[in-house]
Amino acid sequence: MSLFVRLRSSQVTLQRRQRNLLKCLKFSRWSLLPSLSIMFLSIAIASVGFIIIFEVKITQKTGIENKDVTKQVSFSTTTTPRGDFFKIGALLSKSTPNVELFAQVTLNQIYSMNIKKDILNYYNVLNDCKVKRNLECNNYTLVDKSLERINWPYLKPCSPYPSNLVGPMFVHQSQLYKINQMDPEILSKIKPGGWWEPSNCLSKHSVAIIIPYKDRWHHLTTLLNFLHPLLQRQEIRYKLYVVEQFGNETFNKGILMNAGFLEALKEEIYHCFIFHDVDLIPENDHNMYTCPEMPRHLSPAVNELNYKLPYAQLVGGAFAIKTDHFFRVNGYSNFYWGWGGEDDDMGLRIEQTNMTIIRPLPNIGRYTMIKHVKRKPSDVEIRHRLLSTSKRRYRYEGLNSVNYKLIKKTQYPWFTTILIDIGKPHPSFKLKKKHELKEEKNNNNNKNNKNK
Repeated sequence: MSLFVRLRSSQVTLQRRQRNLLKCLKFSRWSLLPSLSIMFLSIAIASVGFIIIFEVKITQKTGIENKDVTKQVSFSTTTTPRGDFFKIGALLSKSTPNVELFAQVTLNQIYSMNIKKDILNYYNVLNDCKVKRNLECNNYTLVDKSLERINWPYLKPCSPYPSNLVGPMFVHQSQLYKINQMDPEILSKIKPGGWWEPSNCLSKHSVAIIIPYKDRWHHLTTLLNFLHPLLQRQEIRYKLYVVEQFGNETFNKGILMNAGFLEALKEEIYHCFIFHDVDLIPENDHNMYTCPEMPRHLSPAVNELNYKLPYAQLVGGAFAIKTDHFFRVNGYSNFYWGWGGEDDDMGLRIEQTNMTIIRPLPNIGRYTMIKHVKRKPSDVEIRHRLLSTSKRRYRYEGLNSVNYKLIKKTQYPWFTTILIDIGKPHPSFKLKKKHELKEEKNNNNNKNNKNK
């Protein structure tokens, strides 16, 4: 009996302890709620602070300041421990339009400029078909699906690889130096402004060739004597634009190519652009001057480089890119004053926009470089700093921020020249070395002492 009482007593005690424990747990749960709330709030505040700090660091790296978008970021210079100065962020503007928005607005303006001309061309085609050829014409669509050009009646499409191509062409330096003017036979086939299209078939390609130029007349005439016949054998509808820099300021190839792209689109909605150095002569006409689905580096094998590709990002020399792709990468950088850098920057922009650089086979993409005196190269330090920020910077400067003044546009028998005033490079593009900074500091100190 006593054992039963003990067991019963122990059971009652255990039940009481369980009830007390539950009460404690309930009390603890509610008592811990404020503490937990404070803890979570602290974590949230800390996270927000971390994000703000992270954004500030990213802002400092990219050079974009948190200012009103209507204000222009002012130029400034920053001295570094190495004794030179150059600040990329000071050259960028927060008011630069979005890349996609800029492309859409620009194309809308171009379409509105070209639609009237296209309608007139369409009626001229129908009139030519009915009156001159005495043929019955069907109703053809005004423009094709991509709004690129008029469909010409009763013309079969041109072959992707025409039968009149010759393949490898003999190009020798001694031959190049004898050319000082255009061949009359070649000129007779070209329409004013350097425009041509096949008469026996409808070309699938509408191509603008952009040649940046400054004081290279011999090189230009040599290139055109080779390039015009090659493009005609390839049965490509094309026009040649020579974009010339006005004045004697430092050469800026990137600005010239961006300006040439925009000015050419005002004349016609080309679907393909080829940017071509004036001193490169193609050696094989199987290297098609057209734009495939990805940006295409046409000149991977140049004689001056032992017909080898130095590095994967290279797109300099001759480069083909579709119009929409050029808008996507935001064109060329405008920051490379002097020789070199802008082509490598373009290669990095292509990588950043998830596209791939394709090339012809080395035996097809062969070029001869006309010998010439090298231009003054851009500063190595500035070029390296620009290239290291290319992938972060491409949306803020390029086609959507190019600044130039059109002086005049002239149509010659074999090309159209676009004379561009690109202005002067900002002083911050000149790196000052330690001794220059020391002299400048001493001069400032002397001025301050005199003022005192």
